[in-house]
Amino acid sequence: MTTMKTNQKILIWVGILGVLVVAFGLFYIIAWSLNPIVPTDTKIINILEENKESLYPLKILG
Repeated sequence: MTTMKTNQKILIWVGILGVLVVAFGLFYIIAWSLNPIVPTDTKIINILEENKESLYPLKILG
């Protein structure tokens, strides 16, 4: 009888941990979709591309 109670306790803890892992996974996916993590170099390149027109006069100096 005690092994059955022990097995039930273990299964409950495994179930709780499984639910927590799934919850954190969903939280990570939702958080990433709201604010995707982009490498800094890519962000810099995107900013330079957006401001390309204003940077053309600097090409003469460079």
